[in-house]
Amino acid sequence: MTRNAHKRVGLATTLALLASTSDAFAGMGGGTIVYGPPTESIPTLSGTMLIVLGMLLAVVAFRVLRNYPGGRPLASIVALSIAGLSGVSGIKVMQEAYAGASYPMTQTNGGSVHVNTSGVDVPVDNTSGRTQQIKSVKPDSNCSVGTVTPPPACAPGVIVQPANSCNVRFDCVT
Repeated sequence: MTRNAHKRVGLATTLALLASTSDAFAGMGGGTIVYGPPTESIPTLSGTMLIVLGMLLAVVAFRVLRNYPGGRPLASIVALSIAGLSGVSGIKVMQEAYAGASYPMTQTNGGSVHVNTSGVDVPVDNTSGRTQQIKSVKPDSNCSVGTVTPPPACAPGVIVQPANSCNVRFDCVT
C-alpha cells in the first residue's frame, strides 16, 4: 500500500469508530440543569467608531509599510485588502460568550447540576455566592420535566439569588 492509502484507511477507521459511539446514561434518571451568571451589557464602540478606528489603523499600517525597503508593493496589497474587507461587517464570530440529596450550584461562573432523583420536587440551591440564571433544563432520555408544587420552578431564564433555591421535578418512566 502507498502512504496515502494508509492515511485514508486510518481516516476511514477513525470516522467509523466515531459514528458508532453513543451516549451512556448512569443512574435512575433525572436531568441536568445548566446555569450561569446573568448576561450583562458590555460597553463597546459603535459601528461608526469601529470604522473610524479601522481606517486610522489602516493609514498607520500603510505609512509604516511604505517606509521599509520593498514595502511599497506590500503596502499597496495591504491597503487594497483592508479596503476590500472594510465592506464586510456584521459577522458574529462569537455570539454568546456564552454546571434527600443536595443539589447545589457551586461554580460562580456557571456550570451544570445533574439531578438523579425522579418523581419528587427537588430544590437546587445557589451556594455560589453570586446571582445565577438558569440557562436550560434538560431531562434524561426516559424522563420529562414535571410540574413543581412550591415555586419558583427551575426554568430557563429564572434568576436565583445567592442563598436561595429553585425547584425542579423530573418524571421518569422505569
